Amino acid sequence: MPFINEYIDYQLEKFGLTIQQLSSGLSYQNIVYKIKNCDIAPSKMLIDNMLHRLGIEQISFEWYIPQADYDLYVHRKNILALIKEEKLTKATKMILEYDKEDKLANLQQQFKLYAKTLVAEKRNEPPQTLVDMYKDVILKTVPDFEQVPLKDLLLSQAEICFILEYAYHMKSVDYDRAIEIYFEVLKFFTNKTVGVETKAIFYPKILFNIYDYLLDKQKEVTIIALCDKGIEYTRQMYKLLELSWLLEIKIRMMRQINRSGDEFEQVQRWHTTIVDIYASQNVSPDYDIKYEIYNFSNYYVIGDVIKKRRALLGMSQVKLAEDICDAKTIYRAEKGKSTPHPKITMELLKKLGLTGDLCSEGIPFVNMEVYELCKKISRSVSTGAHDKAGALTEKLKEKIDMTNPSNIQIVEAYLIFKTDKHKDYDKWVEHLENVLSLTVDIEQFCTIPTEVYLTEVETYVLLLLINMLERTKQVERSIQITDAIYAHLHSKNFVECSVPKYISLCGSSIWTLYACGELSGLKKKMTDLIAFCVKSHNIWALCENNAILAKIYKKEIETTRQMNTDERDYYIYLLQTSYTIAEIAYASHRVDIAKRMLDEI
Repeated sequence: MPFINEYIDYQLEKFGLTIQQLSSGLSYQNIVYKIKNCDIAPSKMLIDNMLHRLGIEQISFEWYIPQADYDLYVHRKNILALIKEEKLTKATKMILEYDKEDKLANLQQQFKLYAKTLVAEKRNEPPQTLVDMYKDVILKTVPDFEQVPLKDLLLSQAEICFILEYAYHMKSVDYDRAIEIYFEVLKFFTNKTVGVETKAIFYPKILFNIYDYLLDKQKEVTIIALCDKGIEYTRQMYKLLELSWLLEIKIRMMRQINRSGDEFEQVQRWHTTIVDIYASQNVSPDYDIKYEIYNFSNYYVIGDVIKKRRALLGMSQVKLAEDICDAKTIYRAEKGKSTPHPKITMELLKKLGLTGDLCSEGIPFVNMEVYELCKKISRSVSTGAHDKAGALTEKLKEKIDMTNPSNIQIVEAYLIFKTDKHKDYDKWVEHLENVLSLTVDIEQFCTIPTEVYLTEVETYVLLLLINMLERTKQVERSIQITDAIYAHLHSKNFVECSVPKYISLCGSSIWTLYACGELSGLKKKMTDLIAFCVKSHNIWALCENNAILAKIYKKEIETTRQMNTDERDYYIYLLQTSYTIAEIAYASHRVDIAKRMLDEI
């Protein structure tokens, strides 16, 4: 795994840490070294915890995981879902079936302890029992817990979650000690190895639990200051549900000290908008990370990817296996019976037009200098600094293999398209089709869209193509490919494995259909997507999707008549919601779009 290996080594050097310190309590050292050498398949659960300990949480990497890893993941998810639904007998039975002989590593054993503790919580076991059980969970991977200050430790999101649950139950046993722990965690959050997302997730939980303590000491201003810190973190990471909880506390404190004015009105407006969004979809805002702490994202099962990629390219098992392995190896992988050795898997993925790494960031990995350059380009594109992005893209071309299909697609198609100020639409249609043909048979994709696997880069290039087809009046072909993309996005690869990408790409495909004048069923598609955003707690996407829905809604009505008063009010509501969410999420260009549309009314 060249990318993830060097990425971790780079972060370790930056923080002056060793791999032994990073993996302490998570796994045996020989296992970590075997994973680094690709002698055994990497455990995504292990790598995620190691990355979290380094403050890396918003991970857009595409992971290719073994069937066994996926089966354990599904088992964990099912157990936690049953506990959450209070189906405790069935959950207990499934816990006993998970790693029956305790052959797996610390993290798997820790999960079993954690699941048993959650069951005990649901059964209202005494606080001291729960304190003891949570301590056992923590000690499984953090043996120095309560022996050294938290600030001196490396902790993953899961480990922080366990410590906060331990503190919560400690409040009923030793209140002062519990408060100490909460403040220790806040101090731990000042470490450079703690990422913003971790703070965004856990700040509200901490504040809720020290709120009464601070209020008793008449520290309303301190509470507001802590709220402001948490509000900044949640806005940066689009954690708008968590943001609403902090806003609620801040509103209460501002009223208590009679603080009013523009800030108070803004805080109220933000809070009301978020609460209304959840109410509009009948979704409870009661959400607890402790049932989601083991969730994976951006993962794809190796056997499934091989099968779907072969279907896209029209390649037989025998042809794929040629000069790499026996065809039976591929057959067994596709049936979910086994996964090829990691080194063989990497060769197979490369032959299938992928980067050839088990963890990928869009283009084949070169070194950390190139990786950081790619991040700079991405930031420049997202902020609209196209001149800077163009100059950096030219530098990137000098440092990577521009004969590699993945590099050609992301540079010659996606990045140069984004920085081209004077597009010749006809030339871009031809160019994008040529670039896509390096790895994607477009006609084959349109025929079996749910039976193939596309990378994120390929999907975005396809979206650029349909946009150019619409601009060149090739509406029928644009709609054909867009319908295929929409069907593809509703396959398991996206809906289950990569929710944020699904929302982003799905919204883009709906917008293209709107641009093509294909209004039939479009309002329902966007309404369904918005409902999905809320149910999956990804409401930051509503700053764009509500504006698109408003346009669809208005155009659908005004093809035959003018909007009446109620319809106009609903149209305004959609745009105001879009404006407020964009304002919260620092999406200034979306704020401008919503404001312009409101001004036109």
